[in-house]
Amino acid sequence: MIRVWLNVKNTGSAVLDENSNSANDNIILRDIHYLATNLIKIYTESGISLITRRNYLQDFSDNPELLLNRKLSDREFDIVASAVNQYIIECSAVTYLNRAEHSVYQLQNKLIKKGFKKRDIEPVIDLLRNLGYIDDKRFADAWLRNRANATNEGYARLYAELKKRGISKAHSIEALKSFFAEHDEKQLCLRATRKQLKKMCVRSKIIQSLQRKGFSYAMAETCLKECGFYKNSIQTLEERYINE
Repeated sequence: MIRVWLNVKNTGSAVLDENSNSANDNIILRDIHYLATNLIKIYTESGISLITRRNYLQDFSDNPELLLNRKLSDREFDIVASAVNQYIIECSAVTYLNRAEHSVYQLQNKLIKKGFKKRDIEPVIDLLRNLGYIDDKRFADAWLRNRANATNEGYARLYAELKKRGISKAHSIEALKSFFAEHDEKQLCLRATRKQLKKMCVRSKIIQSLQRKGFSYAMAETCLKECGFYKNSIQTLEERYINE
């Protein structure tokens, strides 16, 4: 857990450790300032200021002033500690999202790797989802568009890649349906086939390569035929595709 700075003024970035045995004895909350819609700054007796959102305060979200000017119970301290940590998690999450679109699964994993607890991450994910900052369907659509610019792959491979990124079956099917309404899978397979024919002319290896890219055996065979594989000698094919 991130170290607790209880004796140093650390505006807006202090993290309370709910696992600390002595932290609760050292903290009394003295004042609350309302910064913006749902954002508050809490001041401790020792001069530390802690920023969080009211809705992260669970039972005290409607009336945070109930936490002021008294010793907190262990449960109350845990609520405040989690609320402060959740706002810090939110700031980290927004930084990641500003750089690139993420799936919920990807964002959760990055935050866990930073040392944040899953129980504190979940309310943040819920907030970001409700605000529209993260959306797995939108991510899937964008990822498929970007992927199509870089490589030619079939339904099976693209579905597997979306699954790896934590996209649900329903979102994956919906996104792929939209994607293949605009991109003909056979044309993608033909492009992939032509590319493979520049590298090799062994039928079994080409078929295997196309299957790894997510195309069916039948489609791979059809595309090989349409590319003239069975009409030309291996030497002719080598000259044709290497010199293109």
